[in-house]
Amino acid sequence: MKFKPISGRQDSSGGIVFRFTDGRYYVVRANYHYDRGRRQLASAKVTPPALGHWYTLRVVALGDHIQAWLDNALHLDHRDLRFGSGGVGLWTKADSITAFDDLSIRRRSA
Repeated sequence: MKFKPISGRQDSSGGIVFRFTDGRYYVVRANYHYDRGRRQLASAKVTPPALGHWYTLRVVALGDHIQAWLDNALHLDHRDLRFGSGGVGLWTKADSITAFDDLSIRRRSA
């Protein structure tokens, strides 16, 4: 998925929500999951995205193995099976206005 932060005073970013079900999910904007309250699962240090620039965010979640790349650099390599399945979506926060493009979802073949 590609995202481009356009504006935001409190926050200006984008991310991918996955394994969303019953109000619980993981979100990779780089580093946490949500379970009716914010809890940090794993973290990665990245430079905050600049306004007006496109970034590529990729998430691979196979079983308990979750990996995430920002602009082809691996930033998250973590194991967690708290949430095993659910939906996928796009994520912003607070007053962030963000453009999204090229979302692609692939399911692992059995």
